[in-house]
Amino acid sequence: MRSTDSGVESAGTPDSAPVILASFYTLAGDVRPAIRGGMELSSRDVADRIEAASAAGYKGIGFADRDLGYWWNIHGPARIRRWLDESDLAVVELEMLHDWYAGGESRSASDARLRQLIEWAGELGARHIKVGTGFSGPNIDRSKLVAGLADLCEKVAPTGAGIALEPMPVAALRTPQEGLELIEEAAAPNAGLLIDVWHVVRAGVDYESLRGIPGERITAVELIDGATDPVQGDIFVDGIDYRRPVGTGEFAVDRFLDALLATGFSGTFGDENLSLENRARSLPEAARVNFDATVRAVESALARSHARGA
Repeated sequence: MRSTDSGVESAGTPDSAPVILASFYTLAGDVRPAIRGGMELSSRDVADRIEAASAAGYKGIGFADRDLGYWWNIHGPARIRRWLDESDLAVVELEMLHDWYAGGESRSASDARLRQLIEWAGELGARHIKVGTGFSGPNIDRSKLVAGLADLCEKVAPTGAGIALEPMPVAALRTPQEGLELIEEAAAPNAGLLIDVWHVVRAGVDYESLRGIPGERITAVELIDGATDPVQGDIFVDGIDYRRPVGTGEFAVDRFLDALLATGFSGTFGDENLSLENRARSLPEAARVNFDATVRAVESALARSHARGA
């Protein structure tokens, strides 16, 4: 892996095999996000998920804070790190931090969670920590976002991990372009964007507009598929229960990938499958179905990129 201008290691290049990462929810089983009443705690042992991800062909794996805290207390850091070292999973992703821009009790809770994430990042050699800007729309003071991101990046920097800022259509930062503006304003060298195709589609962002984002400012990309319009007309229901493996929906993920590869991006590709269908799959099936769909799409996009550059 090589270093980028954003201070985050790149996990692949157009001339090497792509690094596909199993996002937390892809392998977590019957787990729902807290925003929809879930506990965010998987009944599947973290050891089993590491084994299944590696067997399917993944080169990275994601852990969510509440779930990792539970299994951390059971197994301890040395054992989890050993399982990762013995697997083919070279890239570790941690999630998810909000309220790093807030005040009062919300900020205190976020800071406590950050301290835990920093400890885990150091112990596991995490590549990046995913962070967001809540689910209540654009109602956060800009100066607090700027100062909060700068402070967050400074605290995480000693671990060697990067901050992956994920814009979402229901958040204070809705689009990748808005996220990039904040990163540049905060002058945070170890921050980059996490660009999720589901959020891009639901925010109404034109794929072609992504070509203007510097590739070195993209930490990771998440791939998934879905219907053209949100199921039941509800963005939360759609995003939590009706995502689909890449290539089985209507998102034109190939055009999304073409636009991102044109930026020079050469990092990690995650696949975050939150859906009723995926939660019902066995662990080996979930790993196989999602990895096969994602790697097929990424390899096809890389081949197109090579052909254009030949």
